[in-house]
Parts: sequence; C-alpha cells; structure tokens
Amino acid sequence: MNKPVFSYLFLVAFILAMLLLVPYANATENPEQKNKEKTTTSSEPDKDILTEMHMYFHDGRDILDQKDKLRLSEEQIEKIENLMLEHESYSIRNSGEIKIKEMQFASRIESSKQPPDRKTVETFIRDISSLKTEMFIHYANYLLDLREILSQKQLNILKQTH
Repeated sequence: MNKPVFSYLFLVAFILAMLLLVPYANATENPEQKNKEKTTTSSEPDKDILTEMHMYFHDGRDILDQKDKLRLSEEQIEKIENLMLEHESYSIRNSGEIKIKEMQFASRIESSKQPPDRKTVETFIRDISSLKTEMFIHYANYLLDLREILSQKQLNILKQTH
C-alpha cells in the first residue's frame, strides 16, 4: 500500500474512532471528578448529555433493582421489562447497523485504487452520525417512558438514591 493511501486510511480511521469513542468515554467518567476538573467558562457544558441524563433518570435495571423499595406493582414491573426488551433490541440492531456502515466504509477505502473522494467520506460519516443520533434519541425516550410508569412518590424515592 502506498504512503498517501495509508495516511488517508489512518486519518479516516481516526475520525471514525473519535465519533465512536468520545461520547461513550465521556459518559463513563465519574461526574464528581469531572466537576472538580471543569473550567468556569460559561460556554462549556458541565457534563455531556449521557452523564446529565444518568444524573436525573434511571434505566430499567436501576428501577427493577429497587422494586421492593419502590413497591412496584406487577403491572409496573411488566411494563418496565417490556420497555427494556424493546430498547435493548433496538440498541442491538442499531449498533449492528453502525458496525456494518463502518465496515462498508473501511472496505470501500481499502478496495479502491484511489482514496474515496470528499463527498463519499462525508456521506459515510453523516450516515454513521445519523444512526448514533437516533440511538441517543431512542435512549432518551426510553428513560422518559420509564419515568411515566412510576408514581410521583416512586420518583421521589429514586431521586433520593442519586
């Protein structure tokens, strides 16, 4: 493989890695540590979207882990389990689509004699970003749907656990 094509492949791989890893790396940081390190610039958000969502919302597993404390009804448990199954199924399908797009992109780059043109690179990146955006939106809706299942009293109990 000649040097310009290799350099181009490395750049494209780096861009894809940043698109994939940065949002997830930020979501797994310790929020308390992150707050200690944050700057006071008003234009910078305190936390990224996922961290913020986890501060105020609980996912289905969190809720079911506290089912006795929350005194969940059988109907609530069933609704939560159904939402979890639907969300996990969607996430698996969407993650698979993202992975396929990334593989198609890598294959396209490796198989061509010339590096792909700017429009091709942009199209692949936009497609992958769109799938990731849909995944974030779906996750936010999942968390909001879970909250709608709970009573205000149950939400207050959950709020005390954070």
